[in-house]
Amino acid sequence: MVQGLQPFLSALTDEVSYTFRDPSLYFFKYAFRLSDNFFSKGLCACRQCMTELEDDPWFAEHFNQSIHPLMTRENSVLSDETFKWWQWLQSERQPANFSEVVEELFQVIPDEVLYMDASPERCRTCAVVGNSGNLKGSQYGGIIDSSDFII
Repeated sequence: MVQGLQPFLSALTDEVSYTFRDPSLYFFKYAFRLSDNFFSKGLCACRQCMTELEDDPWFAEHFNQSIHPLMTRENSVLSDETFKWWQWLQSERQPANFSEVVEELFQVIPDEVLYMDASPERCRTCAVVGNSGNLKGSQYGGIIDSSDFII
């Protein structure tokens, strides 16, 4: 069950697996650390914590630390550039009203600050599965279901 959403989840690091058996099958599993003080120097229980940016120069260059990984009502305001991108993703002539979509979202998904408590004993994981049709027959169900977040 998805506990929160964000228009683009850029706060992820590759951690567990990356499989290309067939060009139509893509499965990514990421581990990430969340906290109220998101970029504190404390370590997580993951093999590699997101805060250890110096270990991956490409990731460090592309990781935007100002974007919170989970959307809440408080951080749901988008920049003009991001809003235009969101509208483009809809590819509809009459795109939805973002504020109404966010309000409806938080009527379904609790607007609580969950999973923000980091600790050296915890490793948060996220399975980014994309089009689930690509995973049919892949035997990844258990791995995906074991993740804290599924996107």
